[in-house]
Amino acid sequence: MKTCIAFICVATLVVSIRGLKASAHLECQADPKTRVNEISIKRFNDGEDIDKSAIGVYALCLSTKLNYINEEGKINIPIVKKFFSYLFLNETVVNQAIERCSNAQKDDPQDTAMALAKCFRESYNDFHKGNNLNH
Repeated sequence: MKTCIAFICVATLVVSIRGLKASAHLECQADPKTRVNEISIKRFNDGEDIDKSAIGVYALCLSTKLNYINEEGKINIPIVKKFFSYLFLNETVVNQAIERCSNAQKDDPQDTAMALAKCFRESYNDFHKGNNLNH
């Protein structure tokens, strides 16, 4: 019974996170200054290296709307940690992902947003492939 309740809570949180991301995506795409080609977004999300000029403004918009990055372009570690804690449900793995993704901080906010998104994707993929996140 406890396992079932925990699963329902986690599933609800995942759906909520996806809803927040979808809402932020729509807001960023509605603004002509941050709108980018959907194909570029898909290619970036699939792991292709996409030039910052094609996706950077969108990545920064999305990251700031989700509070992963503040207005100055700095990674918001407590929010990122909360995201990872919903995703991984294991404090050791969460801390490994935070350590890995803290290296995503760059001098340029768009570069930070793109590096953080890439780190999220790689951490998620590595975890689900059974790989160690400490590389």
